[in-house]
Amino acid sequence: MKFENRTPREGINVSREHPLKEFSILLAGLAGIVILIAVMLSFIAEMLAPLVPFRLEEKLLAGTELEFGSSDLSEDDLKVERY
Repeated sequence: MKFENRTPREGINVSREHPLKEFSILLAGLAGIVILIAVMLSFIAEMLAPLVPFRLEEKLLAGTELEFGSSDLSEDDLKVERY
């Protein structure tokens, strides 16, 4: 049996579609996947947020300097906020 090393036919690795069309389809698919993942992570975070204990939240925010109250509040507003 004799084997020969033939050259492939012309245009074997060339698609029939325009390269920009194929690129736009791939880019749209990738954008859709990224948006889908972001929406799924948002829903997962929304479902898991109520399950985090308040003590853990306090520990996580212990090193930060967050001001929850504004100094522009009236006395009545400060009483309500303290309550």
